[in-house]
Amino acid sequence: MQADVPLIATPQSAYRAFILALPRVREWGKLIAITGSAQVAVQAIGFITGILVIRLLPTQEYALYTIANTMLGTMALLADGGVSSGVMSQGGKVWSDKKKLGAVLVTGFALRRKFAVGSAFVAIPVLLYLLRHHGASWGVSAMLAFSLMPVFVATLSGKLLEIAPKLNQDISKLQKLQVGTNLIRLASSGFLLMVFPLAAVAIAATGVAQIWWNRRLAARTEEYADFQVAEDRNVRDEMLVIVRRVLPSSIYFSFSLQLSFWLLSFFGSGESIAQLGALSRVAVAVGVLTTISSYLVIPRFARLPASPSVLKAFYIKVQLVLFVVCGFGCLVGCFLAGPILAILPVEYASLTLAFQLKLGVAAFGVLIGTLVGLNASRGYIMSPKIQIPLNLAIVAVTAAVFQPTTLIGVLYVDLTRAAIAPVVQNAIFFTHLKQAK
Repeated sequence: MQADVPLIATPQSAYRAFILALPRVREWGKLIAITGSAQVAVQAIGFITGILVIRLLPTQEYALYTIANTMLGTMALLADGGVSSGVMSQGGKVWSDKKKLGAVLVTGFALRRKFAVGSAFVAIPVLLYLLRHHGASWGVSAMLAFSLMPVFVATLSGKLLEIAPKLNQDISKLQKLQVGTNLIRLASSGFLLMVFPLAAVAIAATGVAQIWWNRRLAARTEEYADFQVAEDRNVRDEMLVIVRRVLPSSIYFSFSLQLSFWLLSFFGSGESIAQLGALSRVAVAVGVLTTISSYLVIPRFARLPASPSVLKAFYIKVQLVLFVVCGFGCLVGCFLAGPILAILPVEYASLTLAFQLKLGVAAFGVLIGTLVGLNASRGYIMSPKIQIPLNLAIVAVTAAVFQPTTLIGVLYVDLTRAAIAPVVQNAIFFTHLKQAK
């Protein structure tokens, strides 16, 4: 007869479980300490650079810089079209095989080039219109668009190049490169903007740092992936399955994720756009958590075996940790809103409520970005036929409740949408998990 299993754990069994878990706790603690400490340095340098740009650029030039910089993010999202998710998903299956991982990356780069051309053709005319709409001359608009293209190309390449080191958890080297990149950006921004306080110069300084990052990153990637192999037709077909599901949502989200920017661009003033850009720079500290998720959590989730119980436990633990950490960070940030805003020029010092709202949006953004990355790394994508109408309905309701023509109204819309998004991502994950069973 089988012995009864005690329903309540004894002190001895709890101690044994603790001892067994200790090596993994130490491993994660070490990785988080390395990644977190480096990211504190990266975010501190980025914060100083952002404040420097705000202080050195006149308000009108900073508004133009915000428009161009936001359009860069839109272009990058459009050009991605799900390619990076496909590379991460396929790369997670062959991450230890240099030739197979190289084939995945080569195939991803070939797809990415096609999407990049289409993205530029769509986004550049919109950028020129918005710049002209907010008072930029044709010469200034053309100069901004021209300065944006090298940064755009380098950003797209960098996102794919860092996947192989992430999958192989070469974290310390990546962190060192990030610190160096941000120092170069700080130095180039400070030197160039003191001589030429122009939005196009600020964009160009970012490009200098991004190109340096790509060159160093390519050398690291070649240690894990063979770029001399040909494209893999089977890998391409599997990537396109993900791309077809992600692309419609990418097109939609390339605009909806920057809804506050678009609303202020068409209905607000240049001053409101500059304020939104300044608040985004101040809330940059949450980027530490985003990078830890991107470097440690998502790649490891992509490598997990296809066991529903293992995936579910990992997914829930990540959310609980982020919820606690982000919630605590928001409370501290709201309490210190006055001293933090004092760092900005005097014209931004009265934005206490706007800062608190933006901090909440940023905190939810960390959780949303992580959940989206976790789902995409396993190919868990909601059908665009459901996702886009659902998000449009949320936007319509929130826009009807608030008045999204002012900075405060736009931030209330953003916060409401951000609070709903994690629920949607959980629904996607558990639906796919149930289907997998």
